[in-house]
Amino acid sequence: MQESKRIFYIQNFYWYNALFWFLFLLQALFQDFSAFHYQEYAINTPYKFERFIYYPFGYFFTYWLISFFIIKFYYSCRKWSFKYFLWGNLIAAILISILVKFLSCIVIVLLERLVLPTETYPIGILLEQANEMWWDVYLGVFYYIIFLGAISGLDIYARYKNHFTFSAELESKLVKNQLQTLKMQLKPHFLFNALNTIVMMVRKKNEDKAIEMISGLSDMLRSTLSSEHRQFVTLEEELSLLRKYLAIEEVRYQDRLKLITEIQEETLMCQIPNLLLQPIVENAFKHGIAGSIDTETIRISAYINNGNKLQLDVFNTGSSLPPDWTMVSSKGIGVANTAQRLRQLYQGSFKFQVSEIEGGVLVRIILPVNKKEYVSN
Repeated sequence: MQESKRIFYIQNFYWYNALFWFLFLLQALFQDFSAFHYQEYAINTPYKFERFIYYPFGYFFTYWLISFFIIKFYYSCRKWSFKYFLWGNLIAAILISILVKFLSCIVIVLLERLVLPTETYPIGILLEQANEMWWDVYLGVFYYIIFLGAISGLDIYARYKNHFTFSAELESKLVKNQLQTLKMQLKPHFLFNALNTIVMMVRKKNEDKAIEMISGLSDMLRSTLSSEHRQFVTLEEELSLLRKYLAIEEVRYQDRLKLITEIQEETLMCQIPNLLLQPIVENAFKHGIAGSIDTETIRISAYINNGNKLQLDVFNTGSSLPPDWTMVSSKGIGVANTAQRLRQLYQGSFKFQVSEIEGGVLVRIILPVNKKEYVSN
């Protein structure tokens, strides 16, 4: 039973096997009942229970017992080449049909002795009739082929389902591993900058700012760890984490930073990939703010576009794209990882654009609003 469950991935498989033969039994019973009443001698004669035991119950009960060996044989030949599989099962169908033909005689006698006071058909007569009538071997081969087709179809379906499930699980693990890699790449870089700033403040005797930054850094790391294993978060949760990060950077850059947020309220409950905006905003600081001595601007906006798209924009001044820059040629960790994650999570249902406008760089991400389609724990 465990082997059938492993191959076909169907719970209660043997109950379905019994149902398969029971449906054949009902069909044969109806056919036999109709044929009996069309005969002249059967007029005004009731259909006896003894006849039911002889056929079809005895025959299909025997075939049901033999079906366990058919399943076992299918286990052993399912990986054969098509030619050997076809010939092997054709020979097996003929042999099993003959076996069922004679074995059903013994089963009928045993059933009659079990449920009837006397035998209706002695074993000798049954075996003699079976030896005289060989046309039913064709019928047995037909039942074998139908049963083989059924279990082959279940096997093909189970393989497809297993492959699909395995691919989905593998993709989910790949995305989660990539998220963990991204976090491992971002945390040392960010922590180095934050701790370096704290050291600088301590040297300048600016203890209040140093304490404020340590507190903000602690809150941010705590929030990051709390969502460590979540693939998706709401935009509100992402922005909450981002605010903790921005609070630390505001302490670092003080008067050199102008921060603007334009968040449409209805976007707050939209689901987005965890840690989606963090590397984009960090890139804005690294390439736009850090290399400038002037006051620079970072603008973060989110709104619903055309009724069914979530548009996220991160714009920064103070930088420009290198000549001939392309997404493919970019060696930045944040851009490459973000693009790859979006491809895995949304296939072709997203846009990720980096462009140079208005004296700065704009990163635009457009995602489906329908969060239920993409939510995954």
